[in-house]
Amino acid sequence: MWILWSRAAIEDQICIFRTTMLMESHWKVIKRDFLPKFFRPRIDLLIYIIISRLIPHHQQQYQKYLNEREHISWKKDFKREWKKLENVKINNFYLTDTTRWICSCLSFARNRFFICKHLVQQYGRPESFYDVHRQERYPFIFFNTMETTSESDIVLIENDNIQKGILQDVTNIEDDDKNETDKIFDEYEEWLNGTLEIIRKQRTFGNYRWAKAIRNSLEGVHKLYSDVKTYQNRHTNPRTF
Repeated sequence: MWILWSRAAIEDQICIFRTTMLMESHWKVIKRDFLPKFFRPRIDLLIYIIISRLIPHHQQQYQKYLNEREHISWKKDFKREWKKLENVKINNFYLTDTTRWICSCLSFARNRFFICKHLVQQYGRPESFYDVHRQERYPFIFFNTMETTSESDIVLIENDNIQKGILQDVTNIEDDDKNETDKIFDEYEEWLNGTLEIIRKQRTFGNYRWAKAIRNSLEGVHKLYSDVKTYQNRHTNPRTF
């Protein structure tokens, strides 16, 4: 069943749209803009509205895009997402190819625009985000000013270093992750120990008003403690369905 469900109609293409929102928007425009006073209109009236009013409207909008009088709305979201990924730190390595615009990380497959921090930081800032194009075949994303390189040029990204054709030692990456984890826990311990020291000092002063004032600030810590204690004291395993 799943094999048939996941089989694409065109094997060498992948749809760039993730939902049926475009089709729903198409019928919403017809219903609200052209047929607001009709409930279940006749099919001949519907066809007449599509041919005489909807299609000319889309043709006019398409000409605006061609003449650059307007820009496609999704390009603003693409630009915002691209700039956000430029500042994300890279901790792991994946096989990345900007020529075919593919990456083996999960974020690439889940992203709306088929971009991830590895592709973004490897390619660099484009000259103009309005020159970006999407398509169903490789490369999924391309720019008008994109330089072509060999398709066999597989790029490996590890941390902030970009190296071509060289596999980094996985042990070094695991050590980096461990050091990063230890750093995070050290910060947590420093914060909590410092907070506990302040609370004990205020308790010796009998500062009841201060204790009431910070109660809301410590509510998150209290909830975390309660949830962990409840989990540890349970008698049965939690359900997974």
